[in-house]
Amino acid sequence: MTERYRVRLHAYTLMDNHWHGLLETLEANLSRALQWLNSGYSGWFNRRHGRTGHLLQGRFKGIIVEPQRWGLELSRYVHLNPVRVGRFELNKLSRRRNQLGLARELPTELWKERVDFLRHYRWSSYRAYIGLEPAPAWLTTETVLGWMGGPEGARQEAYRDYVEVAAREGLDQLPWTELQAQVVLGDEAFLQGLSRKVHGDEHEQPSLYQLKRRPEFATVVGVVEHLKEEPWEQFRNRHGD
Repeated sequence: MTERYRVRLHAYTLMDNHWHGLLETLEANLSRALQWLNSGYSGWFNRRHGRTGHLLQGRFKGIIVEPQRWGLELSRYVHLNPVRVGRFELNKLSRRRNQLGLARELPTELWKERVDFLRHYRWSSYRAYIGLEPAPAWLTTETVLGWMGGPEGARQEAYRDYVEVAAREGLDQLPWTELQAQVVLGDEAFLQGLSRKVHGDEHEQPSLYQLKRRPEFATVVGVVEHLKEEPWEQFRNRHGD
């Protein structure tokens, strides 16, 4: 996929019936690339292993990310998925209990199990990130490791600490509450810049087209003034209005 569609894969984790990835597209072809992965590759895999049915579950959900602000945190989110399950007390229920202050004090053995499982999980780019195995040619690790800062030779160790401290202490916070227009993770300037670049099929990404069509606040004020037949200054602070 990376060569065929010129997609850079920065991080991934393969789970039982789905996968998470941090990808960068050099062309406007994400849908075609993932369609090939979900259909072409899945068909080849099924034929090779004598199986039938879906290999990867459902249609993909794509989030557009402001890389300098969210890329590092999202790479950690991707890599922590294998331990974000009930067995390690990091599933949704456990995280909710943590937020409410109801979590029990975790034994040291459980912390070690989480970290050990991450380091030995074969279906993830994490081992390549922390130097336990060489990165394959189709995986790009330099960008994310560069966001760690510091000397180049120390970035793998710094990234390992960044991920594993969160695994031990359950500090990984999911960023999805910061989503804008359901598909964008970035600040207001990034959002506005993105809205000026929206092209392609409106039916494929209707949320992005909502960004493109979103009017300026002054335009909204003008419409409301026209409907109410009075100036904004007269009713904007009126009680109950």
